[in-house]
Amino acid sequence: MTDNNDSIDDAPIPEVPKKKTNKGGRPKKNLTDEQYNTLIAMIRIQCTQDELCRIWDMDSNTLDRIVKEKSGMGFSELYKKHCDEGKMSLRRLQWRKAQEGNTAMLIWLGVAKSAGRQYGNVDMVG
Repeated sequence: MTDNNDSIDDAPIPEVPKKKTNKGGRPKKNLTDEQYNTLIAMIRIQCTQDELCRIWDMDSNTLDRIVKEKSGMGFSELYKKHCDEGKMSLRRLQWRKAQEGNTAMLIWLGVAKSAGRQYGNVDMVG
């Protein structure tokens, strides 16, 4: 009687087929660094998330994913940070115009400030 174990040990090991990746569907959207900086600039001028999604042709979840990958924070955090920078910049420009003697700006800032005292904190961005 012959031992059949020898023929099993000598048999070639079949290759395991590689897992096929799904090549279908839409390609993953991303923004270049330049596009991301443009996005930040757009947030600073108070563009809303809906506007940004329409401009960049993406869903809000996609925008949130891209922002998290680029900055480590969610869109709402990034928006608050850079939107506030834009408001600060606008106030700085308004103040500069008032200091230059722009009568309309002096009146507007005076009214806005007095309305803030009368009705609580009013955002000075007009």
